[in-house]
Parts: sequence; structure tokens; C-alpha cells
Amino acid sequence: MENTKNNSPVEQERITEEPNKPIIGKVRSFGTAVIVYAIIQIVGLPIYLILLKDKLEAYELLPIIPSILILILGIQIKKARDTNMKKVKRISIFLIIYSICMILLAMSGGNTPSPILVILLYQSFQMKKEINTARKEALEDDEEEDNQSSYKIDSKFTHKKSRKKTNLKNWIIISITVVISIIIIYVLKQEHDTSTNKSESSIEYQREIPKDWNIVNIKDLGTIAIPKTLEVREEGSTLDSLNKYNVGKIVIQQTGLNKNTDKSFATYARVIINIREIKDEKVPRKHERLNLSTKELNDMKTSMLSTQNMIWGLLNCTIEDMNAEEVYINNMGAIKFSYLRQCRDNPQVYVEIYEFSNYNQIIEITLSYRISESDIWKEDFSQIIKTFILKD
Repeated sequence: MENTKNNSPVEQERITEEPNKPIIGKVRSFGTAVIVYAIIQIVGLPIYLILLKDKLEAYELLPIIPSILILILGIQIKKARDTNMKKVKRISIFLIIYSICMILLAMSGGNTPSPILVILLYQSFQMKKEINTARKEALEDDEEEDNQSSYKIDSKFTHKKSRKKTNLKNWIIISITVVISIIIIYVLKQEHDTSTNKSESSIEYQREIPKDWNIVNIKDLGTIAIPKTLEVREEGSTLDSLNKYNVGKIVIQQTGLNKNTDKSFATYARVIINIREIKDEKVPRKHERLNLSTKELNDMKTSMLSTQNMIWGLLNCTIEDMNAEEVYINNMGAIKFSYLRQCRDNPQVYVEIYEFSNYNQIIEITLSYRISESDIWKEDFSQIIKTFILKD
């Protein structure tokens, strides 16, 4: 008569703290779903990468690591008995956190979360809810049966401390696993975005180069293409003495000036490329979107107008119609400034300045030609900037 009330500590813990056996079927179904999700990830990722790319890099398979962990957890869920419901609950919480992190990571990159990831999140929530409900019912039943047992209270108090330590350790393990998974996915996403941008830039670059144009390789910087009506200023040319006053890394001018032909002086056109090193702070990478506000663009326009007035004011030149806008060329973000410049009685000149940023450098490309010669230069100059590309 008395032995029904004097259960062992292990049995007492099982009865009072764990849910009833009917939930086992739902737990095993949940375990099967987790295993299926993990297998899809482990098998599907390599297949997807092989179909997407000609060459598969080893680091691209790193996301399989968290999937293997999930597969192991799914097998543990599948083997769970009624005495392991706490463990199943902890796994469910981990899968909830993992799913939410992966969904947010996908959305932050402008992608739609995987449907199977959303299903995993939903099923993990449901499993946690089922365990909590079953556990509550089991506790209510135990309270009715063992209301007279003081041993049960002592046992619960003792095991409560033990559970706190175990739960803390489990949460630390879960947190570390989630953080590592997020870091791995983020790094791979950045590598994929960079690789995609490189490919798109290369395709666009080749497409934008008109036939019979020359590609100019700029040491340690990149390339730009120019028509046959333009040439790179050579060292020792007739205008080279003027270049010492110009900090441009490269100067491109109308063809014939290097040889001082009379015909070349009849027109005016320049492409000047400068590099400014930024030592105190980093600037955006070339493929990053700038997302400048109207106020920021207006501030930049004001600053550029002040700079140009200071430079050209010494030569008695005026600057008019300054504009600034954010543009993207070959997947590279840039600030485009445009204005009109007139020096004394000389013909008015149309000027465009493009500022590209990359890590700790600002690359400035200035294109200019006389308004009166627009029929000669306008179309070609609109294409020249489209052929510029920075090296990685």
C-alpha cells in the first residue's frame, strides 16, 4: 500500500517533471522533419553550387557544418523517450533561434527565406508548445497524487539547482553554435556577393567598350578605354612641362598633342585621373551602395563648388550650374559632379567629375570638353566613363 508513494528520486523526477508518453509520437515526427531538413541542406548545397559554378571552392561548403549538427540533433530527437523531453525542448529552442537568425540573414541580403526554413521554424515552435502543455498536465497529475509527500518537495528543490546549471551550460553551447553559424553564413554571403559583382562588372565592362577603342592600363589602379581621337600624355611631350603642376596619375588628351601638331590645338578635351589616399578613415568599398541622402549630396555639391572656385578662381575662371548625384558604373558606386567652366574670354567648357571610393582611396576622374565641340566629344565622353573599372 505504501510503495506507490515512495518512488525513487529518478522515478519521482520523471513523473513530476516530464510529459506523458502520448507526446512521443509527435516528438518522433518532429525528429523526422529535422532530419529531412538537414539532409536537404547537406546534399542540396553541393549540388546547387556545382550547377551554379564551374569550380567549387572548399570554403563554400562550410555551411554544411551547422546542417550536420542539426542532423545529429534530429537523430537524438528521433531516439528520445519520455524521460528526455527536456532535451527535446532545448533542441527545439535552439532550432527556433537558428531558424530566426537564418531568416533574418536572408532578408538582410534582399533574398526570400527558404520555405523549408520557415517550416522548420514553425514546427520547432509547435514542438516546444506541445512539450510545455504535456509537462503542465503531468505536473497537475502529480500534485493530485503526491500532495502528501514531503520527499517530492525536497527532490524538486535539489534537482532544480542541478537543472539551472545544466540549462546554463546548454544555453552557452547553443549560443556559441548559433554565433558560429551566423558568422560562417555571413562570410560566405560576402564572398558570394563580391564574386557576383566581379562577374557582373567584367561582363558589363566588355559590353561597354566600343570597337576600335584602346584599353589603357593604369598601374595599380585599373583600366579605362579611349577612342582613337584621344591619347595618353607621354613623358617628354610638348605639354609634359605643364603636367608637373597637375597631381593627376594619368592625363588623356586630344590626339596629336604629344607630337605638337597644329591640328591638335584646334580642339580641347581632357580626361584626368587622380588618386587621393585617405589615411585616417576607411571609405566604402567599390561595390558597396552609397545610399546618400539629399542633404548629403547637397553638402558635397557645396564643398565641390567651393573647391573648384578656389582652384579656378586663380585663373579668373567662373563655375556655373554645379550638380551632384549618386551613380553606379560597372557596379561601382560613385558621386558624379557636373558644371560649366569659363576662363576669361575662352570658350565655355563642360566638366564632369566622378569620385569612386575603395577602402582607403578616393579615385577622381575628370572629363572635360568645350561646349562648342559637343558634336565631336559628347557621345564618346559619355562612353569613356562606362569603360572604367577598378582592380581588386
